[in-house]
Amino acid sequence: MIKAGSYRREAAMHVLNVNLGSQRFTDFSFDRAFVVAANQNPAGGFVLAGSNSILDRLFRRQVRFVDSPDAPDEFDVLSLGRDIAFAKLVTLGGRQVFLNEKFAGNGRTCGTCHVEGNNFTIDPKFIATLPRHDPLFVAETNPALGYAFEKPELLRRFGLFIENVDGFDDLQNKFTLHSSQSVLALANSATPPSPPFQVDFTNNGRNPSPPLRLGWGNDATPDRDFAIVTIVQHYPRTLNRKAGADLGVPTDEELDAMAAYQLSLGRQEDFDLRGLRPKTDAGLRGQRENRASGVFFLEVVYTSRILATI
Repeated sequence: MIKAGSYRREAAMHVLNVNLGSQRFTDFSFDRAFVVAANQNPAGGFVLAGSNSILDRLFRRQVRFVDSPDAPDEFDVLSLGRDIAFAKLVTLGGRQVFLNEKFAGNGRTCGTCHVEGNNFTIDPKFIATLPRHDPLFVAETNPALGYAFEKPELLRRFGLFIENVDGFDDLQNKFTLHSSQSVLALANSATPPSPPFQVDFTNNGRNPSPPLRLGWGNDATPDRDFAIVTIVQHYPRTLNRKAGADLGVPTDEELDAMAAYQLSLGRQEDFDLRGLRPKTDAGLRGQRENRASGVFFLEVVYTSRILATI
């Protein structure tokens, strides 16, 4: 571990700005950053943590195959070839972990809620086809999860899951509900769009253009760490959520493989809707009016609604 420094308070913010120098990293590959309380170290507990992105880890040759965690040179693009090595990481590693790995939890996998044959999501119509013992319904079948883990009626009727985004200290009152988002085209939505599109959802204010963050405002957890958050939220056998007892912790190899797999899914390039010609008079009129006003986002929303009829 390398201690980077201490935060100092500036107005309403805490700031740390330090240059460690290139020599510190001649034989040290950055893997994860921790924020800890004064006079503490990450081994004893931390306040915040974050890892570097899968793309950065690939660049620095830190990625290893899931089935060979003790062989650092196994992911060898020189002997396998870059395309073959990445394909193995995605298919033999990431896909298998995503669809089958339960992480010693309640029986759910990533594929439970992001179904490969259902556009990597689930909806009420699909949920209605599942048997009662499906891992999706653990709140109904596992008494230890019968309180404040899910709202079964809302899950079945609307496909809504509980998310405790503000912590697990008050499960009854501190939660939000959201659906299972598709993981298609994450490589697109997590990177800044081309400037001519005139709208950038990746800029979330004080942290502009963060690397590989998820969500509409790119303010959710980054690619590798998202899996950890998801496992803690949705995989536990009891609401204690204790690592080793209620759920397993994914290895770096598994995090890399899942991130690579998800980034490989769906289209890798967005449509240029400016060249799209709507088929209806209303669509053409809306397109002209929005172009004249310079509000390109409304044009995107409008034309995307009629894509299915083209």
